[in-house]
Amino acid sequence: MAGLTGGLAAPLVAAGAGAIIGGAGAAVLGSTAGVAIIGSLFGVAGAGLTGTMLDHTLLLRNKVKNGHVQPA
Repeated sequence: MAGLTGGLAAPLVAAGAGAIIGGAGAAVLGSTAGVAIIGSLFGVAGAGLTGTMLDHTLLLRNKVKNGHVQPA
């Protein structure tokens, strides 16, 4: 899902990048290959964030289950 939303955001990122890196760079980012690259980056970032949150949740659950943390 994060990769899909990253792919949808790629044209908007390319439009903003045009003001910073010029027309040629924006054309590359707005192309099909650019959309795939940006979509992949958003997907990787989303997967990393999801993994970190899941790790934190499971660690906390195990601490509560083993009695190391008392529920409030």
